[in-house]
Amino acid sequence: MVFLYPQYIMLPIRRTCHFLLDKQKGWKALQIRYRIRYGGGYITSVYVGYRVDPDKWSTEAERCLKNTTHGDKRTPAAMINRALQYTEEAIDSAFSYFEEIEYLPTPEELKEKYNEYLGETLGTSKQTPVKVAPEDKRKVVALIDLFVEAESVRRSWSERHKANIRTARMHLADYSQSATLEDISEKWVAGFITHLTAKRGLLNSSVDKTLRILKSALYWAQGQGLYEKDYRRFFEVRLKGIDSNRAEVYLTWEELSRLMEVELRLHSEKIARDLFCFLCFTGLRYSDLKKLTHDNITERSIRYYAQKTDQLIEVDINDHARAILDKYKGEETPLPPMAEQRLNRTLKSVCEQAGINAPVTRLRYSGRQRIEETLPKYEVVTSHIGRHTFVVQALTLGIPSEVIRKYTGHKTEKTMRPYVAIADTLKAQEMEKFNRPLLSSQRTLSGRKRALSNER
Repeated sequence: MVFLYPQYIMLPIRRTCHFLLDKQKGWKALQIRYRIRYGGGYITSVYVGYRVDPDKWSTEAERCLKNTTHGDKRTPAAMINRALQYTEEAIDSAFSYFEEIEYLPTPEELKEKYNEYLGETLGTSKQTPVKVAPEDKRKVVALIDLFVEAESVRRSWSERHKANIRTARMHLADYSQSATLEDISEKWVAGFITHLTAKRGLLNSSVDKTLRILKSALYWAQGQGLYEKDYRRFFEVRLKGIDSNRAEVYLTWEELSRLMEVELRLHSEKIARDLFCFLCFTGLRYSDLKKLTHDNITERSIRYYAQKTDQLIEVDINDHARAILDKYKGEETPLPPMAEQRLNRTLKSVCEQAGINAPVTRLRYSGRQRIEETLPKYEVVTSHIGRHTFVVQALTLGIPSEVIRKYTGHKTEKTMRPYVAIADTLKAQEMEKFNRPLLSSQRTLSGRKRALSNER
C-alpha cells in the first residue's frame, strides 16, 4: 500500500534502512546507496558520495573493513565509515522530527529534511537571516523566529533542542498563525492546550514542553523590551501526569546479566548491546558517550564535560565497563558510533531476545484523558534506561547517593528521590528472604518430632 497524500500517523514511523552497493558496468568500486523503506509502502534512497571495493566491505556490519582503502583515490575506510554514520544520523534525525509532529513525510519531504540535518552536521548549511516585517514583529510565530535567531548560537543549543523549538513553532502556527503578543491570555493559553490535546492528540508531557518553550521566548522578549505583560499568570495550569516517575523503568541485575550473555547474530545488535550495557555500568548519558575520545579515558576513570550541564564529571571504570572498552581497543573511538534513534530501535529487538519481557504499566494523560497501557519491558527500553539502571543498582549496592550524584551529575538530592524510593523497596524485598526458617531450627524441630514419636 502506498500513501498518496501526507497524513497524520501514530508514532513511531516504522522503517528498515540498509546500505547497499550498486553495481555499475565498468566500475570495480561500487557506489554506496542508503535505501529506506517506511510508512507501509514508501521506498527512497540517498547516495553517500563514496565508492568502495566489494571485497573490502562487510555486508553484516554494513561498513568498510577496518584499515582498508577504496577506489582509485584510495579513500581510507575510516573516512567512508564516518560518512555512513553521518548519513544514518541525519536520516534518523529527519524521522525523529516528523515523529515529533506526528506526520508521515513524502520521500521528497524526508530528503529535504535529511539534507538540512546533514548540512548542519557537516557545517555546510547556509543560515538565512530571519527577516520579519515591522507589522509582523508582534506576532507570536515571529517572536519564536527572533528568539531562535538571537539565542541559538549564543546559548549553544543542541540540535535536539532546536528541533523541539521548530516543533513548538509549528504547533503555534497551526493553532493561530496570526496571533499577536497582545492576544496571549489565560483564555488563549487554555485554547492552545485544548488544541494540542484534542486536535493534535499530544500527551500532557509534550504539551508541557511546548508551553515551556513559549514561556522562554516570552521571558526573552521581556528582556528585549518587546513584551511587558506578566505572562506567568497565564500559564498557571496543572497538567496531569507530567510529574510521573520515569525512573520506574530500569533493568534488574538478573535482566542485565541475561542481556550481557544472550547470543546475538547481527553485528549491529552486538554493538547496541555493548553501548547500552556500558551506559548501565557507568551512568553516562548517551549524548556524552557519543562524544568520548581516547583522551577522556584513563586507566582508572572516564573524565569528561557533560554536554547538558557543562559539568566536569569523573566516573571510575568498573570491571564490566572495562571489558566492553577492551573489545574495541585500537578503534578510532573508544566505542563504535551509532545514531541514538537506531540504537533505541535495535535495543528493543536485543532485549526481546534476552527475554526482558516483564510487564510495565505506564499511565499517561492527554488533557483529561487517562491513557493506561501495559507493555513488555523490551518495548519501553531506550538508551536513557541505562542511566536509570546504573543509579538504581548503585543505590541497591549501598553506594551513598551523594557519591552517585558525582558520577551522574545530578545537581540536587531531590532528583535522586525517585531512585532512592525504588532502591529502598528492592532492599526491603531482599530483606524478606531472611524471614525463612533457619535450617538448624528445622532440623531441631524434626529431631524433636522423631523423639516424641519414639517415646510413644
